Amino acid sequence: MTLTPARTAKLPASAEMALVGGDHLVLTATSPDVTHVLDLRAWPLAARSVPGLFASSMARTASGRVLAVARYGHPNPYKLYELDLASGAVKALALGAPWREPQSVFALGDRVLVTPGGTLRANGLRPAWWGDGELTPLDLAPPDLPTPVTHAGKQYLMPDRMDRVDAFALPDGDALLIWFERLYRVSGATVTPLALDHLFAAWEPLREGRVPGFDDRGRALTVVSDRLLAIDREGAYELAAPGVARTTAAVAGPDGVWLLIGEETLYVVFTREREVVEVDLSPMRLAPRMRLFMPKVAWVPSRDAVLVAHERDVWEFDLAALRREKRVGFDKHAQKLAAARRSAWSRKVKSAKAEPIALDALSPNTRGGNTPVAHPTYGVGAVTDASEVIHRGARTVTATVLFEERARTFVFMGDRWEERLWAF
Repeated sequence: MTLTPARTAKLPASAEMALVGGDHLVLTATSPDVTHVLDLRAWPLAARSVPGLFASSMARTASGRVLAVARYGHPNPYKLYELDLASGAVKALALGAPWREPQSVFALGDRVLVTPGGTLRANGLRPAWWGDGELTPLDLAPPDLPTPVTHAGKQYLMPDRMDRVDAFALPDGDALLIWFERLYRVSGATVTPLALDHLFAAWEPLREGRVPGFDDRGRALTVVSDRLLAIDREGAYELAAPGVARTTAAVAGPDGVWLLIGEETLYVVFTREREVVEVDLSPMRLAPRMRLFMPKVAWVPSRDAVLVAHERDVWEFDLAALRREKRVGFDKHAQKLAAARRSAWSRKVKSAKAEPIALDALSPNTRGGNTPVAHPTYGVGAVTDASEVIHRGARTVTATVLFEERARTFVFMGDRWEERLWAF
């Protein structure tokens, strides 16, 4: 569905990351380092700039404090700061030795959790609650670091999980923490390990600041590896919006509504009614030239509006108008996407000019190109994408294979391709 936005505007600059929540949008960018605070209560949008501030992680507490792991006025190190939305004032917050450079900050209600950077992790530091300059470390077991494997003189590594850290609140005041491939429940100083699951080993957190949301069963709603999931306090989870995939931005709206962006589409997800409205955003050209500039989405409470931002363009839609648009049930929506996926699979497999090769015979130097491969369980598929990352001297090679059922991702492990498993 194509819908004309109620209003359009221009941002001061393209942003690499955004923090949404309440009636403000915080955008941070580099080259040069600058952070913009947009007041969404009035139109046209009013922006306040903070030169020299670039945040790698941002969070907003329930009472409205905005905290950031950022560099300010110098290239290094990153420290913890508080940003005043009204004045643009920046205040450095003490962490104390040896916490010279934190990695991430999470707001869980009015509590603040900080996680250590790579060097600090190597020295044995663990995530800690922060409050008024005091740190209370969590009692977590030492992580199991990934071990490279060698093939043809080169080292290969499963995707590095060192930076896959995430945390989000539960409605009862507890929190869930992803730390080195494992899910934990945190109740004050008590840490309870939950199931070790492939989902959490392959966790891909959104880079954007999260606005927490819960469903009617008391489960946390959060985006995990492009999907909206509902997770309970025991770690059990299920898809909260079947058929909505490849999410690059998400925010909780009012009354069980979630706003997601994926593949040039705005999804207005009504989790209680299990229905979705799709809005075509292709005129905004959301496919980014650089992966840094991903689209942003926000809910503006004062106007009950939905704001979509990409690079310097802003579109705003009235949420009341979106509620009146034609909705599609989750099941029907999932069936439609499955049919489109099967059609794409058929085209790619039938257009292949070569005979399928066994997946484990696929070269780690592959670059995709719809190379046909055969899998003993999933049948014939086409390698649609492949990528390589070199980290600490070891290569991580992944390949995405489109099968008739769905796309699956595999990682090269020296002598075989191992699937990055998902439980849904």
